[in-house]
Amino acid sequence: MRPLRELPVPHSPKSVKRVMDKIKPFANATSFPLDSIAVKAFDDLKSDLENASISAIDEAITFVVETDASDSAVAGSLNQGGRPVAFFSRTLNAHKLGHSPVEKEACAIKEAVRKWRHLLSGKHFTLVADQEAVSYMFDSKKHGKVKWLKKEKNKQTNDSTQETTLKTND
Repeated sequence: MRPLRELPVPHSPKSVKRVMDKIKPFANATSFPLDSIAVKAFDDLKSDLENASISAIDEAITFVVETDASDSAVAGSLNQGGRPVAFFSRTLNAHKLGHSPVEKEACAIKEAVRKWRHLLSGKHFTLVADQEAVSYMFDSKKHGKVKWLKKEKNKQTNDSTQETTLKTND
């Protein structure tokens, strides 16, 4: 949480862009220097994000990995007890921009599981994805492009009785 607490107040359009790349939606319509109300709102936002996140992981609570993919990016969040533990997002490279929505969602799942491997390894966790077709990949006898996901799942579970639960948001 230290990087969030130490996030500086933006002082130019370029610094707003850097902050908004991390927090996103709005960016270029702000005048500078920021007035005191905007600075207070920015500090309140940082505080709210910090308070909403879990700073200590409870090993007794099941992890929930939520993933999503858009036309140009993939993202994921690791949650416990309905509260976020960690986040990630990145834009897709030119090669992956041409993939189908299901393949992009699979890419988001792959990256999330790899990113939090150290927390998920050998443990039961729930995976929440937007694409209904992603659940087919877990049950499919045809491995296709998700062969890596089944291998990754097998690598991470030391006990064959532990499985990943997949839920969809559809």
